Amino acid sequence: MILHVRCLSDDRLRQLAAEQRSFVLLDRLVPGLEDRCVTFDHVYASQLATQQLIDVGHRRIACISGPAQRASSQQRLQGFLNAMQAANLQPLGCPEGVYDLESGYQCADQLLRAKALPTAIYCCNEEMAMGALLAINERHLRVPQDISLICYDSGERAPFVRPALTSVHFPITEMAQYAARLLIDPLTAPVSFEPTIIQRDSIATPGS
Repeated sequence: MILHVRCLSDDRLRQLAAEQRSFVLLDRLVPGLEDRCVTFDHVYASQLATQQLIDVGHRRIACISGPAQRASSQQRLQGFLNAMQAANLQPLGCPEGVYDLESGYQCADQLLRAKALPTAIYCCNEEMAMGALLAINERHLRVPQDISLICYDSGERAPFVRPALTSVHFPITEMAQYAARLLIDPLTAPVSFEPTIIQRDSIATPGS
């Protein structure tokens, strides 16, 4: 059984393991069950995404984060904040969405109503990035000439919008395949997948 769950506590999962239930945890690390976990470093992935924006000269950067009750959302936001702090920058806003298009639109609209507009927005998933892109277009602003966008993605939509969105790739399909191998062969070593940046067309230097 491959578990990709948020509703079971660490203690309950350890109890299931003690009952000798056969399962692998996907995208979750539980102390004491490391040999059953296939994980991804969300903090580092967000740091990489944010650093992409900083490296091309952006200083007024906002983040559209995910639901605060989810551990992965907290980690993605923390990675953004870590990168901003390391560069001695203050976030221009971190409105919270719920990983859907509508909340991405609403959060971007909130950011675009502020007196100080961001020159770049990091969206913590691709659905929210689609909504942010719509909000930017409705204000007759251009991506990436006026506002750069980068998002977290699984590769389903980011390549197919215009402009195609630069993203940090979340390899959930590959992780699930590896989890299946681990389930079939317990001698397979557990692994933490590394993030990669996929360069597309949605980032430019500010004011370019």
